[in-house]
Amino acid sequence: MKGFLSLLIVGTHLRAFLAVSESVPLWIRLSSLLTPLALGLYFFFSGFGLMTQMKMKEERLPDVQQEERWRGWLPRRLWGLLKPFLFFFILSFCFEYVSQGLHTLSWESLGSKLINVVRMSRYGLFRYPPTAWFLVELMVLYVLFFVSFRWIRSKRVGLLILTLLIGAFIFVIGRLDFPTFWLRYPFVFALGAYYAYVEDKVYRNLIRFLPVVVISLIPLGWWYVKGTQGLTSLDPTPWSQAITFFLATNILPLLVVMLSKRFGLTDFFMRKTTGWWRKALLFLGDISLEVYLLHISFVYLFRGPTIYIHSTWGYILVVYACTLLGAYLLMRYCKRLVRA
Repeated sequence: MKGFLSLLIVGTHLRAFLAVSESVPLWIRLSSLLTPLALGLYFFFSGFGLMTQMKMKEERLPDVQQEERWRGWLPRRLWGLLKPFLFFFILSFCFEYVSQGLHTLSWESLGSKLINVVRMSRYGLFRYPPTAWFLVELMVLYVLFFVSFRWIRSKRVGLLILTLLIGAFIFVIGRLDFPTFWLRYPFVFALGAYYAYVEDKVYRNLIRFLPVVVISLIPLGWWYVKGTQGLTSLDPTPWSQAITFFLATNILPLLVVMLSKRFGLTDFFMRKTTGWWRKALLFLGDISLEVYLLHISFVYLFRGPTIYIHSTWGYILVVYACTLLGAYLLMRYCKRLVRA
């Protein structure tokens, strides 16, 4: 799932670099349409995974004190996100000089770019690489998760605290005029944690009203499609459309996970332990972080001042090929540098 979603995100950023006069392939259009949902699923699985691991650790080590169970948890989690961020910060910095021409490299330009990085980061924008906002927001959510459950034994109370803290976080970054994508997904993280806590109960209740759930996909899908169209529009997005898009991107990940379980899609993938397509999906899952952080450098590189691929299909295929090959090589030979 992670590998497939990372390919969608590559397609979305490719479309941003296609000229208005260029014919946009169907895959790129679908990528742009599905990327907000893909990011919602990323955040949902992150919250779901943290809560599931916490429950499993409590079941496996019931006699261990809570303080011991949480020892070193937060530093490990944060370093697991910070280390790849630092690696790709340096790598994308180097890519930019290759894209603009090595003759532009100087101490003055280095200092200017670093100062610009600090200024932009105050508004939630990152240049090296631009996709790093995802890791930074996850770091904040990990801290909020830790604060919510470290000293609280009741998971219900912890989930309530997590929801309130996320609400406060959204309020603060909204006041700081961060881009809207910062505001869109934190509650999906909390929803994933809640679903992991009461998965069976939520699943049974939703299945009881399965026809209603399926019918609800129609308005949610409509709100979602209208919202994605608004992302590329130059006109201001109406508040009503922004709110309905927010609801759709927060609710659809839960329904996608639940319906895939109900109709056997989850079991189908879990049973298929052999086959080239499963190996391909597992391979993409293994390198999904590298794909996510590396691809944007190639997106800039192959339509930059030094190298410019005019062919639409040539540009798309070269970016995908270089991204997958580069991600594989980094995972194979530089894993200790990239991953914590």
